[in-house]
Amino acid sequence: MTVKLEKYHQNHGSAIKKLMIKDDFVRRDMEECLSAFPECAIVARSDESIAAVGVYTGVSEKTSFTFYVHPAYRRQGIGSLLLRTLEKEMAEKGIQEVVCDYMVDDSISAFLGRRGYETWFRSTHMIFSGTLEMPSSPSISAYVDSDYPYVQKILSESFHRMRLHVGLRSSLSAPSEEERLSFLKKAEDIFVLRSEDEILAVAMVEGSEIDKIAVTVDKQGKGYGKLLLSHTVKALLDRGFDEVTLWVVKGNPAQVLYEHLGFKVHRLHEFVHKRLQK
Repeated sequence: MTVKLEKYHQNHGSAIKKLMIKDDFVRRDMEECLSAFPECAIVARSDESIAAVGVYTGVSEKTSFTFYVHPAYRRQGIGSLLLRTLEKEMAEKGIQEVVCDYMVDDSISAFLGRRGYETWFRSTHMIFSGTLEMPSSPSISAYVDSDYPYVQKILSESFHRMRLHVGLRSSLSAPSEEERLSFLKKAEDIFVLRSEDEILAVAMVEGSEIDKIAVTVDKQGKGYGKLLLSHTVKALLDRGFDEVTLWVVKGNPAQVLYEHLGFKVHRLHEFVHKRLQK
């Protein structure tokens, strides 16, 4: 069997669809990554068929990647070859560390473990499938630029606290002009819960996914997270999405709240990472 690696081209699109990725979640993720980062993708061709595809999500100090090998071509060294090639290209472009995730599977864990990947954490993907109760709440409004210092502080402190709680290494993040501008650009996707002049909680969405939700550390446990979560779910449903999703790190007590409000466990993923530059 002759295997040839080549850079992805849009002409590969129809052939890649024939990979028959039966897992809708993986297929959508691959399609989105190929659409957003076509220059970062590599395909493996066996004779005239596409056997595998891999793509990383841009060039930065730390990035993520995903790859898929058709079941008929597994255990033949194609996955190893594709992974080595992706890693080589990423390292040559200055990427320091890579991350990938997959639905918990012992065979994948063993494959990546033999290639130097270490377990980072597990995270549960959840889908809302309940009915909403909308209690009265303090003012919830769209984000404005002047909110940035307070929103950044809430996100930094609450996620730092969560990571330490589940046993992950963590440090507080610092505000930056780059982040401020990125928040301003997606202001309509950031919801801020206020009481008088104080910001109590913030939620950020991407498409139908609640990307982040956080409550001021000294106000946690008082119901503000529930209020903002309910509002955010309703806002996304009102935008026409059929479902609302989120991720929650395994061990994060917030999962109890999500389940109480109608989110159901969809799948559990393992997140692993590897240093490319020593």
